[in-house]
Amino acid sequence: MARTMIAEVVFVSPLYDEAMQPRRRRRRRNAMTPRYYNVYQEQICMRSKLDDLMWRTTTSDLARLHTLRLLYQEQQVLDNKLFALALVTIAVEIISIELYWSTITSQWSFAPLNVVKTLGSFLVLITLALLCARYGTPSRVSRLMLAELDARIEVWTHRLRPSTKLAYAAVQLLRAFLVEFFILALHLPPGLDYTFQVFEYVSLANLNPSMSTACATGLIRFDFKCYKETSYSIHQFGMLTATRIYLFSRFLRNQSGFTNSLVKLLGSLHNIDAMSPWFSRKYMFRTHPILFTCGMLLWLWFVVSVSVSHSERATTNTNLGTYYDALWFTIVTMTTVGFGDCTVVGDPGRVICVVAVAGGILVIALCRVVTKGIVALNPAEEDVIRTIHGRQRHVRVAHLAASLLQLTWRRYRVLQRPSTAHKARPLCLEICRRTIEARAIRLKHTRGGRHKRHVLRKCFDHVHTAVTSGEPLHQTPEVDVSIVLAKLTVIMHALCEPLP
Repeated sequence: MARTMIAEVVFVSPLYDEAMQPRRRRRRRNAMTPRYYNVYQEQICMRSKLDDLMWRTTTSDLARLHTLRLLYQEQQVLDNKLFALALVTIAVEIISIELYWSTITSQWSFAPLNVVKTLGSFLVLITLALLCARYGTPSRVSRLMLAELDARIEVWTHRLRPSTKLAYAAVQLLRAFLVEFFILALHLPPGLDYTFQVFEYVSLANLNPSMSTACATGLIRFDFKCYKETSYSIHQFGMLTATRIYLFSRFLRNQSGFTNSLVKLLGSLHNIDAMSPWFSRKYMFRTHPILFTCGMLLWLWFVVSVSVSHSERATTNTNLGTYYDALWFTIVTMTTVGFGDCTVVGDPGRVICVVAVAGGILVIALCRVVTKGIVALNPAEEDVIRTIHGRQRHVRVAHLAASLLQLTWRRYRVLQRPSTAHKARPLCLEICRRTIEARAIRLKHTRGGRHKRHVLRKCFDHVHTAVTSGEPLHQTPEVDVSIVLAKLTVIMHALCEPLP
């Protein structure tokens, strides 16, 4: 039934028929009808009654694959939880550092600081429990009731014996567990406060005897050098918890869908570890280069800015008194510009600047690759541009040919009359100019193919010499010399090259 509604007036189509029933779409069939499903069940039951070696092997392999899939799903859930807790603990640590400086400068109570630190310690304990659940305990790996996730995956993928102990056989697994345990356990528990003094080098001492003092006021002279005594609190190093961002690579791998046995099989066939975090980073950089690079830049910018601001709180540096100044200083340092309007004074700030410069160079290199990839042309775009240029060249050549014909005809008509013979000279000059322009177009068009023709010419000479001399060409079977020469002649004629 076809009707058209225009300005609330119904126009009935001439093809409309009241007796014609509307066509109903056929109902979609299921992947397996009940009849075929029952037949499939009967075949499975009959096959299971035989219980031969092939049946037992197949069922054990399917059960192993199913168990491995469940283990990968459990590992994916634990990695996502660890990443979420890592972000929360980093935020809690930043808040606790701000509360510490507010408590010191404004003489506040330490109760809010202790509450926040207690919350951070509780979250760290949960994170360590999840980490132990991911890697396992030093008991036997064959005891599946324990939460030995990574060890069980190693067993089911035949990379670890079920009868071995985790502390002895999986040395690499144990090393990774200890490193991650140290990174995730690094935090400041409540009630811990420690301040230490550091003598930082400022300048050389003044050796002029006419000067009353060798060093400026507030500096300490030692061994012809001037030092400044600076007090640092252990709370200023709380930003070391930002190293937990390494869990983002696992979260990225889970979001990419690389945590399954099929991806692992494909990677093993090509002799690569497709489930490694490095492969996930490469994949995300290839598929989402702008998002990956911008995220890396923003995270490095934020972490370095907060770290520089906290490290310079104990010094008398007034150039980095606010977060805005720290953000400006960080981005200038990361881009290796360095205007010099604000600098760091303490040694921890200088170390952070070195890290910022290294990270900035890496991000700039990634941005260069991304920009080059955006500007680069793919084969389809190159074909379109080549077609456009070819069309423009053909149109230009056609216009030049038409103008040359017209100018030649006009010159002929002018030379036929003695009264207008003096007009032939400008026409000749115009014909020469158009001819030079046409020759330039021809040379520009044929310039790109010279190298190929030169290489093919050398190949022809080499093959021609080898065939005519009767020597075997790379130990190939004997061929008809006339056929080879005929083919080479056709190729060279196609390239507009005269044969010898």
